[in-house]
Amino acid sequence: MQAIRAAFTVFFLAILAFALLGWHWTASLPPDKMAGAHCVLGLAAAAALTAVVLVWKAKAAGTH
Repeated sequence: MQAIRAAFTVFFLAILAFALLGWHWTASLPPDKMAGAHCVLGLAAAAALTAVVLVWKAKAAGTH
């Protein structure tokens, strides 16, 4: 179970890293495009962080 959690964590942290790199890259866009890109990238980063927390808070099936 720990290996699966670690694999998912690596995947979600990669998504977070790409969102942060994208945030930096889109800073050079015109303001109207930058705002939309930052909204999408912010939502992706928030979802990735939430997923990491939920993966590690989840209990294994059948345990109490």
